[in-house]
Order: sequence, then structure tokens, then C-alpha cells
Amino acid sequence: MVVEATKRRRINEAAAMISALAHDPTQNQLDVLNGAEQLIYDLGRNIDTRGGWFRDLVPIVRAGLDEPLPTRTTTGFAQLDSILSGFTPGDLILLAARPAVGKSTLALQIAAYAARNHGPVLFFSLEMSPTNLIERLLSEQGGVAHERVRAHAFEPHDPARLDQAAKELAALPLWVDDRASTVAEIQSQCRRQTQNSGQVPALVVIDYLQLLQSNDTKTSSRYEQVTALSRDLKRTAMDLGVPILALCQLNRSPEQRHDQRPILADLRDSGSLEQDADTVLFLYPVLDDDADDVVTNLVTLAVAKNRNGPTGTLPLLFIRRLCQFSSHTHESPK
Repeated sequence: MVVEATKRRRINEAAAMISALAHDPTQNQLDVLNGAEQLIYDLGRNIDTRGGWFRDLVPIVRAGLDEPLPTRTTTGFAQLDSILSGFTPGDLILLAARPAVGKSTLALQIAAYAARNHGPVLFFSLEMSPTNLIERLLSEQGGVAHERVRAHAFEPHDPARLDQAAKELAALPLWVDDRASTVAEIQSQCRRQTQNSGQVPALVVIDYLQLLQSNDTKTSSRYEQVTALSRDLKRTAMDLGVPILALCQLNRSPEQRHDQRPILADLRDSGSLEQDADTVLFLYPVLDDDADDVVTNLVTLAVAKNRNGPTGTLPLLFIRRLCQFSSHTHESPK
């Protein structure tokens, strides 16, 4: 009886808050819709977003310590998963690199692995179409050179490989969206897919953060816009209870260093990115110490920030023609 009364009270409170949002002249239509969806979404998940007193929260947290750890989304790269213990629900993970280093390819490979092993994955692409993304996955999964896939110029064994890859990929719970361009639209799509599937996404990927549109493009500087986007993405991860992997561009500073190794200050457009993110990953090429040239196919993935654990680096092989990354088991880069 008490539980029923509490639920009804929360429904009434949510209805009042939605009404207040609708009558607030400072709120635009998209903000009102997004706020209403979040309130209804939280009701359905039986979540009170207003916080609470320690007398209520501490016993819940303590009891949770006796339960198994919440499911974390692994990446398929054993060394990275060992450092991070997987992606944790509610975390914002940044994957940053200079252009053409392979961050979209790596994110897509992680997304496919997560969909295959953990559950629904939502991939928001602001740079490539679903066709481009699927062609890359077909190349990686089927072992067919990407240039042959793009040109439709196949060798005799290619069609059978692509047919098998297509069959396997079509079975993955992987949603690709190239239309969402704001955080509010991403939030709305995440809630909709959760309601439709009955499952919270195992991972949400955004490619890439600096292409997202801010709600306030006329009165804010680009720095302020990216700061707001960073804050909103972290809040989205927490509100929806999902890990968000957001790709980022780095500024040109790494190219001016001898080893091209990025630092947190290289995150482009806003210092708040390194503050809001729970984890920051850098992807950068390995240089030959003698020739100062890029070592073919060898890159470093660095865990530059890990709010809840250690940092570290791991070498990866980037096989560009197959749009594929794999662990590099030889000598680690310096």
C-alpha cells in the first residue's frame, strides 16, 4: 500500500514537472520534449533522480557490495580490458586521436564486439553513413580488402566470404544512426531503443563529439559549446545507466612532438573534456626512433586517464586494408 502510494506520488510529481517545463518560455521545444521523456523513462525504471538522504542510500549501497559486480562491457582487447575492467555503466569514455589514425575503425570494431557479446549497441555516426560503416565491418569480418569492397572488384573467393560476414553481422543487435546531431536527440533515441528492446544498451558510441550541435550556437563560443556537450554527455551516461564511448579530435600539438604522444591538454576545443571524462584513451602512431618515420601498421592505444584505476599503454596492429585492429604481441612501444 505504501509502495503504491509512493509510486503515485512520483507520477504526480513528474506530471507537475512536465507541465512546468511546457509552460516555461525559456525552454525550447526540444528541451521540453527531452525533459519529459527523461522523467517518464525514470519512472519506468523506478529511479528517483532527486538523490536522497544518507540514511536511505548507505544501506542500499552497502547491500549492493554483497551482490555480483554490475555487468561491464568489454572491448575484445584483453590488455585494455585488464586495465579498465571493461566499460562501466554511467561512464563517459573518450577515444581521441588526430585524423586518419583509425579511431572510427577501432570504435566500430569495439561496437561490433560489444553487440556480439553483451547486448544492444547504439552507434551514432556524424561522419559516415550506415553504408560506409557496414562496408568496413564486412571487410573486417570477411577478411576482404576494403578497397575491393568499395570498388565492387572482387576476387573469386570474396563473395562467399562477404555472404558469411553479412549473415553474422545481420544478427548483431547493433543500431546505426546518422541523423541524430544533438545530445537531446541521442538521449531520445537511446530511451526509445531501450523501451522497444526491453534492454538498456551495453554501449553507446558517438563519432564524433566535436560534430555534435549545441543548443546555443549563436550566443556561445565554441569552447563553451563543447564544454556544455561534454557535461551533457556525462549526464546522459549517468541518467541512462550506459557507458558512452565518444570519439574526439586532438589539436595539432602532438604532431610537433618527437614521439607524437598526446597529453590531456591536447583535447580539442575545451578543457572540460578531460575533467568530465571517466576514461581518456589516446590512439597515435608509433615512430621509428632512427628514421623518425611512422612504423607501418603499428599504433599505440594509451589509457591516459582512468578515474577508477590504473593507466597504461598497449601496442596494436592496424591493418588498414581490412579495417581491422589486433593486439600486437611483440615488443611494446616505448
